[in-house]
Amino acid sequence: MASLHSILARSAHFRPRGARLCASARFHRQRTNLRVVGGIRHNERRKSLMAVLQSIDSTYRLNPKKPYQAVNGAGYEVELLAAPSRVPLPKNEVFEPMVSLVEQEWLLRGKAAFVVVATQRHRACPLYVPDPRWMAVHKLWLAKKPERNAQKRPKDARQGQVLLDACRYFLTDAYPLDIDFVLDLPEELRDLFNDWAQEAGYGPPNAK
Repeated sequence: MASLHSILARSAHFRPRGARLCASARFHRQRTNLRVVGGIRHNERRKSLMAVLQSIDSTYRLNPKKPYQAVNGAGYEVELLAAPSRVPLPKNEVFEPMVSLVEQEWLLRGKAAFVVVATQRHRACPLYVPDPRWMAVHKLWLAKKPERNAQKRPKDARQGQVLLDACRYFLTDAYPLDIDFVLDLPEELRDLFNDWAQEAGYGPPNAK
């Protein structure tokens, strides 16, 4: 578990200029998966993600069957997802991200957040994450995506709802759910937001 927290903390320092990273961990009894969602731009002066991982655990190797994934000797997985507009990666990076995931472009919209959270070992963990409003509607969209694992859909829907509730009640100044945000959403996401707003009894404060 300590290695995972170190990865989360150090992965924030991997962020190249103009990039947006969001790391989220899914804890299981037998193994832990870490997914890094990023928009990457060329900047060879910074460490590569693989170099960061191997500085924490030298057993990390690229999965030859999944070139967007690294796995260490204990079975921990790290996946790099990049928006198509942010590839190719720097030449010193061995990962080949899943560029077919065009929905990652949505996570580059809005205003990214930089926060520091406490780990289970009481250490500081800096995270650079996407705009919570865009992450929320992205999660709602994933919950409806036909190709999505059916077992993950309820979790996606709940995460999207929790993020929208957080923006509604606690982040109104930094991340307002106003009409400007709603109009900036592509149609497929706007419909999902409108469905949530109707069910939650919410109306944008500056809507006419």
